[in-house]
Amino acid sequence: MFAIDNLLRAAVQEAIMILSPELGANLAGMKEDEQESGVPSTNSIKSIQHAYRNSASAELHTQIDNLEEDNMRLLQQLVQINQSYGNLLRRSLDDKKVQMELLQSFIATSAVSPGSPIKNRVPDIHEPPDEELAAWLKEKQFDQETIDVISREQYLLEDLLELVRLEDLSKLQLRSGIIYRLWRAILNHRDKQPKR
Repeated sequence: MFAIDNLLRAAVQEAIMILSPELGANLAGMKEDEQESGVPSTNSIKSIQHAYRNSASAELHTQIDNLEEDNMRLLQQLVQINQSYGNLLRRSLDDKKVQMELLQSFIATSAVSPGSPIKNRVPDIHEPPDEELAAWLKEKQFDQETIDVISREQYLLEDLLELVRLEDLSKLQLRSGIIYRLWRAILNHRDKQPKR
């Protein structure tokens, strides 16, 4: 019976030595203590199990510590990235504020208010308006105020009929209906012209 017990104990110790050399070294130390003390073999098996549990527990604690260190490092990186992102947003906001202040000061220094009509924005040029343009506009039944606004822009009839775009007419700040009537008259004229 004792021979089987000794064989079994030796087999378990060899298996532990192969699977976990660290634990095997601890067991080898206990084996020497056991031989010196003469404690029965059942206690040595319990101590082997206890040592194995302690070793597994220590390994798990090491893994947990490593994971906590990794998590802390990742958290620090996240904080740094968020700080950088916040700094970029702050800088962008400051740039927008500066642009807005510059625009406001430009508007304030120029004697132009956003809703003022075009005749107040453009200085009068003391050059006679294009008579052909005025005659064409009268022929198309535009009122004198519209003719004056268009004439102040110093358009020639040829420029108006061949080069002007709808966006250009929109900048004149005429009523929408007048702009579209004028644009339609210009398009009709362009359609009648031979293609070059």
